[in-house]
Amino acid sequence: MKGTTENIAAMPATFEIDSWRRLRMTKEQFEREMHYWTVLAVARTMLAKELISQEEFDTFDREMIEKHNPVFASLMCQSAVDKP
Repeated sequence: MKGTTENIAAMPATFEIDSWRRLRMTKEQFEREMHYWTVLAVARTMLAKELISQEEFDTFDREMIEKHNPVFASLMCQSAVDKP
């Protein structure tokens, strides 16, 4: 059985040396992200202590996403409204 020596990878195995710089988060993005996750942690605590309802939490989460425009919020799908 003869093995193949050609590259069968879907993407090239090389990586531009400078590519990582384009993937970095700016200071402004980082601050928005931190503000969002901080206020969401407080809201989650309030939800756990039944100081707010799930509906109020979901509304607040959506408003904070609009206000802070966090990078990772859409990936995390924290609110029940965003879940299928």
